[in-house]
Amino acid sequence: PLEKGMELSGLITADVKVSGRMSDIEKSRYERIGASGTFVVERLGLTMPELPAVHIRRAAATITPAAMTLGELGLTIGRSDLAANGQLSGYIGYLLRGDMLSGRLYVKSDLLDLNEMMNVMPDSAPEETPETSSAGTSAEPAQALEVPRNLNLSLNTELQKVLFQKMTVSGISGEMRVAGGALSLERLRMQLFGGSATASGSYSTATASGSYSTAADPQRPALKLALGLAGASFSKTFDELEMVQKLVPLFAKTGGDYSLSLDMTTALDPNMEPDLQSLDATGEIKSANIRIQNLEAFDALAKALDNDKLRKIEAKDVAVRFSIRDGRITTQPFCLLYTS
Repeated sequence: PLEKGMELSGLITADVKVSGRMSDIEKSRYERIGASGTFVVERLGLTMPELPAVHIRRAAATITPAAMTLGELGLTIGRSDLAANGQLSGYIGYLLRGDMLSGRLYVKSDLLDLNEMMNVMPDSAPEETPETSSAGTSAEPAQALEVPRNLNLSLNTELQKVLFQKMTVSGISGEMRVAGGALSLERLRMQLFGGSATASGSYSTATASGSYSTAADPQRPALKLALGLAGASFSKTFDELEMVQKLVPLFAKTGGDYSLSLDMTTALDPNMEPDLQSLDATGEIKSANIRIQNLEAFDALAKALDNDKLRKIEAKDVAVRFSIRDGRITTQPFCLLYTS
């Protein structure tokens, strides 16, 4: 029986033979299980209350005791679309007992809206009461993405656009690995903040090494990054990255492009935002052409000296080394040469 409000439709064609003893399944002796055949799903639709609609255009798999070969998979989840093929091993234990699922998949997507998916994830916070809630509150905050610990997967990806919080990342290609409750990225290329980035190592938005892991605490993911970014826009970075809004509000009044190198470790809170007290970072930011204006201090100086040219700084070849400790950002001495 379907739960109230759930709708299910579609066509399943199966020619599968399975044989074996329950004792072999209980003792994980899956090599003794006989399984063979083909399995095809077409035009499957699943609708559940308060969840994005799921539609599988077509999924086709060939089954042996050792592995399931996914020849084709095309599905949509709400606004997001996904196409995949590849091979999975250990699928019997995974489906029956939640054991480790291993394999390699090739994944493509035109749009992956992580915000839509996270907004419908169960919230572990206590329910609001009339006394604790307030009218006109904003949308529910994002929830921490837990990386399953029973997956050992390699995903070769081609993602045209990914939406995450205020960020829009496009042209993602490369390899993602999911293993041991951590997500790592290798040989990735992408476009973000109006610039280009490459990635090697682990979870990042640029040239990176490190990890994004929920193995120790799913509610406080651990993030470690070593990243580099070229040709990024100050204004786009400020608009799309809330951490920059908190730590470097000067970006809102800065024009031009920049390059960035950064080594950072931090814990994330359940809303996927950095815990600023745990954030530890060092790096360097460079800009061939930087414009800073609309600062109250500069405006006051220009008024006092009766020189409107001091209201704006246009500097060339700026290089600033910085560090972030205990929620504060500090810089080493640097030269700021400009023409007034």
